[in-house]
Amino acid sequence: MDSPDTDPIPRPSVVQVASAFLEAMLTRWQVLLIMVALAWAGGAAAKAVQGLLFGFDAGAAFGVFGVDIIPTAFFTAAAAHAVLWDWKPTARECLEIASRAFPMMLIVLAIYRIAFMIGLVFLFLPGLAVIFIFTFAPVLVMAQKPSVPEAFLGSWQIIRDNVAAMIGSYIVFFLTCVGAVVVGGIIIGLASAGLPENAGGVVWNAGLTSLLSILHITFAASAYKVLAPAEET
Repeated sequence: MDSPDTDPIPRPSVVQVASAFLEAMLTRWQVLLIMVALAWAGGAAAKAVQGLLFGFDAGAAFGVFGVDIIPTAFFTAAAAHAVLWDWKPTARECLEIASRAFPMMLIVLAIYRIAFMIGLVFLFLPGLAVIFIFTFAPVLVMAQKPSVPEAFLGSWQIIRDNVAAMIGSYIVFFLTCVGAVVVGGIIIGLASAGLPENAGGVVWNAGLTSLLSILHITFAASAYKVLAPAEET
């Protein structure tokens, strides 16, 4: 037990978490852009196959079980590895590590999406709460190799002890997403322009999904690097 005169260890601040996120964006942007591009291509291919087999109008019926979750899980794992460590892993190393973590990442991401959809059924805020509480579950898969329950429990424990810092940091993340979607939307729009309606929709949807997925895992992994050491003290 600490003595009464011992000052408590300060919790990480919004500035620290937000700074780590922006630093990751600036220092790992090459690998992250590669992962966005690969996730975009993989997601578009998966959505195209799904559309050809079941009809493009049936895409919404798949919801969280759309086949695009497969490339999303793989390249999300690769992006997490790129951000988590102090050295700068190459794209090839990130993909190799992702191939080993892929099965667990796929399971965690599927549960994450299902929980989010259930939250949305009970209005919008519960869905956002799921995203917030389980922010670190995919990151923990790459950082600690836990079981599925341990990944979600570990995320909740980190969030529970750092609510204020994470709420403020999510505001920074949201503003970053707005800027990224504006710039990325132009590129995605140019790539989908002139394509048939179904193809254009597939390219647009896959591009936006891949961009936001990689941005979110970058945010979560960089926040984890700041908050996890505090959890261990």
